[in-house]
Amino acid sequence: MTRTRTLHPTACANLVTGIMLKKDSAPLSSLAGNKLRNRSFIADTRSKCQKMFTDFFARVPDFQPFHPHAGPFHHNVHCGILHQAETRGGWRVVRTGPLFDDDATTINATKFHAAVGRALRAYCAQLRTEPWGSSAWTKLIKKLKATA
Repeated sequence: MTRTRTLHPTACANLVTGIMLKKDSAPLSSLAGNKLRNRSFIADTRSKCQKMFTDFFARVPDFQPFHPHAGPFHHNVHCGILHQAETRGGWRVVRTGPLFDDDATTINATKFHAAVGRALRAYCAQLRTEPWGSSAWTKLIKKLKATA
């Protein structure tokens, strides 16, 4: 008997950056291929969150422009929004321009959201091809248990 797995998009969204869609689907092979298989999940991300951002930005092609700025992004955008409901350190979230402008430290929210969506769809596509007891599913279950 074959077991059918259905992933709710919200459940997947909570995974991709400790994290992280909705449109512009791309095949898994075009989104870093085997690099997506090497993701790590840490049940307790306190003090490890910046590394999760660094690894994600390095692994997912759409986010590679952020990779050299992973530390400041984590501190000024992630922590700023999470703890103070605003970015800090001169970082701004806008709706026009490139995905990331490192000179102006601006992030295009619309493009960022679309890139997150592509990454999430790629991850969900990977899970559909993995056997139930695989490392990818084991890590997913571990993360879901840690966030539930």
